[in-house]
Amino acid sequence: MRFRNLLAFVVVMTWHSTVLGESYQMLLRDDRTGDVPKGWVAAKTGSGSGSVWMVVSDASVPSGKALAQTSAEGPNGLFNLCVSESTSFTDIDLVVAFKAIAGKLDRGGGPVWRYRDAKNYYVARMNPLEDNFRVYKVVDGKRTQLDSAEVKVPPGEWHSIRVVHCGDHIRCYLDAKLMLDVHDKTFPCAGEVGLWTKADAVTHFDGLQVKQPAAMAPERITVPKEYSGLRHVLEAGEGIWSGSEPEGGEGFGSLRKLGFTTIISVDGARPDVETAAKHGLRYVHIPFGYNGIPAEAGAALAKAAHDLKGPIYVHCHHGLHRGPAAAAVVCLASGKVDHHQALAFLAVAGTSRDYAGLWRDVGKYVPPAKGAKLPELKETANVGSFTMQMAEIGRGLDRLKLCQDAGWQPPRKHPDLLPSREAAMLRDALLQADTIRTGKEDTQFQKLLSNSSRLAGQLAESLRARQKEKAAALSAQLNQSCTECHKTYRD
Repeated sequence: MRFRNLLAFVVVMTWHSTVLGESYQMLLRDDRTGDVPKGWVAAKTGSGSGSVWMVVSDASVPSGKALAQTSAEGPNGLFNLCVSESTSFTDIDLVVAFKAIAGKLDRGGGPVWRYRDAKNYYVARMNPLEDNFRVYKVVDGKRTQLDSAEVKVPPGEWHSIRVVHCGDHIRCYLDAKLMLDVHDKTFPCAGEVGLWTKADAVTHFDGLQVKQPAAMAPERITVPKEYSGLRHVLEAGEGIWSGSEPEGGEGFGSLRKLGFTTIISVDGARPDVETAAKHGLRYVHIPFGYNGIPAEAGAALAKAAHDLKGPIYVHCHHGLHRGPAAAAVVCLASGKVDHHQALAFLAVAGTSRDYAGLWRDVGKYVPPAKGAKLPELKETANVGSFTMQMAEIGRGLDRLKLCQDAGWQPPRKHPDLLPSREAAMLRDALLQADTIRTGKEDTQFQKLLSNSSRLAGQLAESLRARQKEKAAALSAQLNQSCTECHKTYRD
């Protein structure tokens, strides 16, 4: 099994300048929207209108606020800058998240460092219009490219840039992947850090953190992997991995071959303890939802960190959100990573920032005090029937997608999945969920649930009639109905 040490970090930014030893964190919670953050100043390289920076509301980040360059008036030769005047770093390990909002001439942006003045600094930026990630030096106002990588990232979504600069060695990462590696001696002395966009690029920034870097040893970059019956498999810390729910005997067999002995499920569905046992694997069930990690679940994960023998595989359903968050907490509880590394792991794993509670609770997690009474670890936790029913609905949607990807035929790897039967079973599961609702949901939730069951029934009928085009349209409507429900009631 391959193990690695995750050095990248992404943190929640809630602006209010804070120095933590040899690190520098900006916290934004006390700054008003519409203002430049305290201790920061806007500047320009070049001339023309633009470089209008302010704190803005952004519901997609945990703090609810981001720092943004808001002007869409800048000419093509203008570089928009916002710099922290209280920082001074030579060697840095810096990370910031950005979201490209708009821009016709340019789009995106990134961090600046070793900043002397508005005409002399280093900058790394991602441009979704040009599909490239680059690092530059700006000397006397003239920009010179040092390295470049061709890469596509969708605009309107959060991405992270990390810069590690030691001596004359610069490494730049995009979404925790090493992309640029170059040496340059132009600016050997300390300078300020800040943010940068070009021309009319409107961009939101979040998660800025700077610290002194460790020695730059050779580094091996790893990404999530897939194995037979397993998806999104990634190491959170030594001996702690996360990924998708094992798919039948194939998935459990892969886990056994990879050397795992224990599995932690944080999904609402009942774990397949019988199949796991056949492969010599032990299950621990610590279910929680998408809105955060409850204190009891955090305590149970801490107990798992200390009591269970590794390596440990942690999973939710798809292996993207709750599972990585739980794996990060297990690592924090066992001292295998710090908070910077834990949050970086969420970024690498693909945990959506829409699930702000997961990011928040990992970022603020504190292990229970020594001697504290911790909850008993259970093979199968007592989960409400409604939660389990919703988990089954999620699996039904996944099975239908497999059928649709196979042209509405039984998938080659799953010949037992008959499309019309799967659609009918999904309809029944939705109807059953409506009858066992907890009573806390409002009328709109009931309407969405009823609409989804109606669409699933129509989908089953169209599949029986071999009306593939109609089935595809109904499937799209069904997925949209479920997405609307998730946005309001699950997310």
